[in-house]
Amino acid sequence: MGVRWLAPDATHIPEMPPVAMAPIEYGYVPPFRYRWSNSYHGAPGSAGHTEFERAHHFRMPRFAVSYGHNFYQLVPPPEYFPEHPEYFGMNEDGERVAMDDPEDYKREWGQRALDRIYQLCMTNPELPGVIMKTLRRWHAANPGAEFWCIMQEDLGTHCLCPECAAVDEREGTPMGSMLTGINRTADLFAEEFPDKDIMTYAYAYTRRPPKHMQPRDNVYFQLCTIECDFLRPLEERTRDENRRFMKDLEAWSKLTGNLLVYDYAPNFASWMRPHPNLHVIVPNLRTYAEHDVIGTFVQGDPYGTGGMTPLRTYLIAKGMWNPYVDHAALREEFLRLYYAETAPYMDEYIDFMTEYALEKKVVMGCFDDGAWLDATFARRAIEIMKRALAAAETDTIRRRVREQWLRLQYVGLTCAADVTKEPGRYLLERPAEIDSLEFLEWCRELGIRQLDEQYGRFHVPLEKSVEEHLGPLGQRRPKEVYPYVSIENARYAAEVAPGLAGAIIRFEDKRAGKDVFRGVQSVASQRWTLQEWYLQAKGTTVREEPLRTDYEIIAQSPRSVTVRGTLESGLVVERTAAFQSDEGPLELRYTIKNEGPEPIVPAVKVHPEFWTHGDREPEIWLEKNGQWEKHPLKVMEAGFFGGEPIEAAGVSRWAARVPGKRLVVAMTVHPDELENLFYFFNTRNEHVNLELVPDRAPLEPGEARTVRTAISLDTRLPKD
Repeated sequence: MGVRWLAPDATHIPEMPPVAMAPIEYGYVPPFRYRWSNSYHGAPGSAGHTEFERAHHFRMPRFAVSYGHNFYQLVPPPEYFPEHPEYFGMNEDGERVAMDDPEDYKREWGQRALDRIYQLCMTNPELPGVIMKTLRRWHAANPGAEFWCIMQEDLGTHCLCPECAAVDEREGTPMGSMLTGINRTADLFAEEFPDKDIMTYAYAYTRRPPKHMQPRDNVYFQLCTIECDFLRPLEERTRDENRRFMKDLEAWSKLTGNLLVYDYAPNFASWMRPHPNLHVIVPNLRTYAEHDVIGTFVQGDPYGTGGMTPLRTYLIAKGMWNPYVDHAALREEFLRLYYAETAPYMDEYIDFMTEYALEKKVVMGCFDDGAWLDATFARRAIEIMKRALAAAETDTIRRRVREQWLRLQYVGLTCAADVTKEPGRYLLERPAEIDSLEFLEWCRELGIRQLDEQYGRFHVPLEKSVEEHLGPLGQRRPKEVYPYVSIENARYAAEVAPGLAGAIIRFEDKRAGKDVFRGVQSVASQRWTLQEWYLQAKGTTVREEPLRTDYEIIAQSPRSVTVRGTLESGLVVERTAAFQSDEGPLELRYTIKNEGPEPIVPAVKVHPEFWTHGDREPEIWLEKNGQWEKHPLKVMEAGFFGGEPIEAAGVSRWAARVPGKRLVVAMTVHPDELENLFYFFNTRNEHVNLELVPDRAPLEPGEARTVRTAISLDTRLPKD
């Protein structure tokens, strides 16, 4: 009858009903038995939410008590680890590891000691019986549920004990040891609850199916797409990320008839950032249906903060019900009904956003850092949205367009700026029309509560969230000036920008013309720099970022500059960068001091992000006892990124060599000053980090710690 449930606040009802309707006889069995999404469609429990779910035939499985990463709910470490460490994973050092401190377990995720969170030892023959104790309690609490979840924690720290390692080697995947424990538990579960089923993830390190093992009939697998490129349809297989996923999808489809998919619709790194995946949502759902997937969950932005969330949610809902629907016609209909007279401009913006990302050859993950968004994009997109605002005829339509306008102001405040280098300063100009304080005010006006997923953190205040993304309120204006200081010797030149968290933005071998930072580009993007970064949780990179403070210059000469940054905690970081000789390297000396009244853990690190001048994987070399040895590169995702901590003991220097570029960056190491070394590389973003993690024993009030290094550039590994 022409009624369309577009969004929680927008149900389209034609002005006139049809004059007449012919008899309708219609039957349809959707390919997905389960269809659910948390992409915003009204506050849960509200009339709009319920009406939207009913109209679009959502069908969420009935879970018993817990859905999601829940190993530590099934087998709580505080309860079991003291007497049964064998239930928990073994690390590379042969130690059984779990977060056994109850207080640590209660902390927010980003504040936990994540190197103490290991998965369960799923080959332990006693473990299924322990898991069953929890499942029985859950059944008693919710006997009407369909699924009982046994799902790995959200980390790749799976058990490396000999038994698990042997199964994983045989099966070609850590799903081997996982499925060993899942199958054993499923057998026990079937004896007591023959009409109920178990659900588990095929996620991250368990995504690849086993070569030989067969799952039990009462086990369902939720295959996760988190590593995929969401700018291009999966079935096109135009990216390695998608080719690998399709290979796993095909293998799982042959292995089990109990296959579900967990898909990812927004950009979790920033709800506000443009995320041009609207054209792949329905085609990807069709791909799942064609590979016998029986249910889909599409994780989205639950707060409605993201760009084009109403349209994205509508496409998800329609596509889950019928993945063969014409998604282009759906988009046209939605824009026409939801944006009314401004629809042509919204259509133009979506096309522009998508084409721009494709031309930039972006790999669009669900944690996109926005490196492809620049001032050129922001100016054009803002101009389109301003024309839409001018065309809006009602307050309702104007508000809907204003929501998209604000997201583009976010781009204008965060994108790589247009940079002009002038004597002694860099001038940055961004196309935003507002500053960060005005951005916060507009967020409040439009009901925006969060800017990113905030995983493991609970209801971070909006003001804090805005500051995390945009810096101190009112200070990040569309036009910024960053003074810099230059130092040099006969061979090298360096620049330091105190206002960019003390960043070293240039380190150039003047003879070779090679700069491992990037000057103008570093200032524009605030990447490819040397800065001091927070290290907020031991053993992990969760929420790492530059120290949130401007530095002040406290000493300066033609060959040396000393800067100082003071944190709210009272921790002071002082760095001297100096050339001690005409030909010598850039020497760095850090003093980390507690000037506060209480002991402080100095959770900071030296974070140089060196430009690799291309997308080649670097080589990592260590010098021990005067001899260089190549360190095996740990790749986390093939052709993309990798890294790991390295023990500093015995290392006198380490280096990154970029094949084919005649570029070697070397740094001296003083092991007694360090907890460890850490390297990281990202080929898409053309950088390799050689990070120094200082000793993090607490500093008493007034106590200081020193870290030293020296950086050199050459075409080959240094011999002296």
